[in-house]
Amino acid sequence: SPIATEIQEAKVKIEPDALPEPVKTAIANDASVSSLTISEAWQWATPEGTYQFKVVFDNGTEDKLSKKYDQEGNEIKG
Repeated sequence: SPIATEIQEAKVKIEPDALPEPVKTAIANDASVSSLTISEAWQWATPEGTYQFKVVFDNGTEDKLSKKYDQEGNEIKG
């Protein structure tokens, strides 16, 4: 239904230290981002009752690199 796609869960900015351990581990094990500084981290609840996280990395460019993860540390593509 079109209404469901319009509902955007509120994103909450969190400290990078507040990311769940599985997300921190996924970042540490990802060679493309493990050496980068986390400049921002965001958290929001999904309709399924879990949390997702967006992590923004400072890669030295204006277009900062960001990745999304679920609370188990799996990267969400797309």
